[in-house]
Parts: sequence; C-alpha cells; structure tokens
Amino acid sequence: MSHSLAPAAANPIILPEPLARLLEEAGKTVDRDSEAAWLFLDQAAAMLRRSAEPAPQPPAAGGLAPWQIQRVRRHVEENLEHSLPVEELAALVRLSRRHFDRAFSQSFGLSPHAYVTERRIARARHLILTTELSLSEIALECGAADQAHLTRLFRRAVGVSPGRWRREQAGAAAMAGL
Repeated sequence: MSHSLAPAAANPIILPEPLARLLEEAGKTVDRDSEAAWLFLDQAAAMLRRSAEPAPQPPAAGGLAPWQIQRVRRHVEENLEHSLPVEELAALVRLSRRHFDRAFSQSFGLSPHAYVTERRIARARHLILTTELSLSEIALECGAADQAHLTRLFRRAVGVSPGRWRREQAGAAAMAGL
C-alpha cells in the first residue's frame, strides 16, 4: 500500500508504506522526543538512499562481488573506532591491495579511505544527536585520533565544526519543541 503526500501546488507524491510510516512517526514524535524523531528521519533517509540505488546488478567488470561488498561494509561498521588499513580490508575479501583499491572504487564510487571517513562522519553525527558524549569521546568512538582530528574531518565533510553542528541541531530541536 502507498500513501499520497500532496504538496501545496503540485501533483501528489506517492510514498511506499514503510517510508510514509517513518515520516508519520517522526512528525508525531518531534514535539515530545526530538531524538526519536531524528532517528525516524535517519531511517527514512537511509530507505530513500537505498531506493535511489540502481537495482542489484552482477558486479561490474573489475568490481567487488556481492559477498565481498557485504563483508567489507559489515567490517567497517563494526570497527569504525579502530584503525582500518586498506590492506586489512583487502585481506578480508582475499584480494591484493592494488586490486582491492580498483574493485572497491568501481563498486562504491569512492576510495576505501573516503568510504571509511564517510562512515565515521555518519557515526559522529548520530552520536552527536543521540548522546551527551563529549566531542573527545565521540572522536574516539569514530576512530579519529583526537577531537582536533574529528573536527577537521567533520568540517571538511559537513561544512561546520562538530560543536557548532551540535548547537545548531539543539537549537533546531528546541525551535521545533515550541
């Protein structure tokens, strides 16, 4: 089943049921629990990203096989707080570093290093929104050497420092609660 979302002066947008439910829950909870609302919105965004990806195809010539992609993704997510050398990721899927670099970039559209950095920033954003951890603690949870390292990575990716981003998000949540 699909839900229709009708913008003011446009054709209705048809949303898949699970996406509509997530957005509806975010809307219901934003006034009483902004963290929960953000989690619903994060899940909806992830669902949209997945749906925007092309249908699974056989691996492109030179790309990673589906089992290799799954293994690398899982390993990265489970070990973001640790060093993740490319050699370790290559060994995980039984490829040489050079071949892994090419195949990974073909499959993910990013270098292994850029992908790991992207995932670390995503985790940092999540922790900033959902915990009271200090930025130093978040840096360590995300595999950054220290808070300054996290700040450089975060500013490069998001455009503002993690401290400023936290304040902006808290301000937006407070405004939504009015």
